[in-house]
Amino acid sequence: MKKIIISISLFVLVISLILYVIFNRHAYSFSGYAIGTTYKVVVYDRYISPEKLYFMKMAVEDEIARMNMIFSTFEPDSEVSKLNSASPNVEYYVADEFFRVLVLAGEVYRNTNGHYDPTVDPLVRLWGFGRDDRYNYPSKFEVDSLIKYVGYDKLIITNNIVVKKKDVTIDLASVAKGYVVDKVVEVIKRLDKKDFMVEIGGELYVHGDEFYREGWDVVVAYPEIEKEGIMTLRLNNKGVATSGSYRNFRFAEDGKKYHHIIDAKTGYPVISDLVSVTVVAENVARADALATGLFVMGADEGLKIVNALDDVEAVFIEKTEEGLNIKKSNGI
Repeated sequence: MKKIIISISLFVLVISLILYVIFNRHAYSFSGYAIGTTYKVVVYDRYISPEKLYFMKMAVEDEIARMNMIFSTFEPDSEVSKLNSASPNVEYYVADEFFRVLVLAGEVYRNTNGHYDPTVDPLVRLWGFGRDDRYNYPSKFEVDSLIKYVGYDKLIITNNIVVKKKDVTIDLASVAKGYVVDKVVEVIKRLDKKDFMVEIGGELYVHGDEFYREGWDVVVAYPEIEKEGIMTLRLNNKGVATSGSYRNFRFAEDGKKYHHIIDAKTGYPVISDLVSVTVVAENVARADALATGLFVMGADEGLKIVNALDDVEAVFIEKTEEGLNIKKSNGI
């Protein structure tokens, strides 16, 4: 009888150990600096050796560095800088990845009725938020002299060829950061990881499951006030991006506060009660671009656009006299 009990106990112990090895997962993470901000990767797996984790980090950082040389306006030899330096009315060839982002930007430009527009670059620089150091409030003459160069319809984009109708310059920061997240996701997938999160400068993608959960808990930030979050979304295999007026802003000489999101139709920073827009989409690049365009549009008009799009959801947070007002798309 004792032998039977011992055998059963050993069997249970062995099975328990096997189940522990098979199902017990740990969180592995690494972080660093990328494209002027920070990044973080979290992977859930049974075991990742320090060597393999280091290899994963190097693969991620190599991909981020490669993307930086395509999309950074701060790099004079980047692909976007070369396009910006190209003469008008001349065919300029762009590589596939650059072309795909330009096409996506054009789609979002049309989705948002022109409120998302990467050709707003000269105005962003005029207001002191781009690669030019400037801290004074621009004059109406300065704004009017540059707005004539703004408009995504001034670009002809066909089969990897771009022709600028005017001396247009573009800043793809509002879509490229999300695209970089998507490219890092591809790196992690190639390493056969299924449950992970990639975040760069607040834009993120979640894949698979968090620790023994169905999906991941993604917190929508509480604008202006350091709190845990205003709401939590349970997501799986989705990209998330937020655009807001409460972090990147400056003060003019007269003390007037203005933020970095410029309305391409007026040439001035957006003025509204909206403080943030969080977008959920099938990839982060699309979510990133839409978040910017929807912020410019405002909550009411933006909600109509989101509810008409497939596989896109959004949370709009407005500031009112009574506090914060949350508006959500139909799928949230």
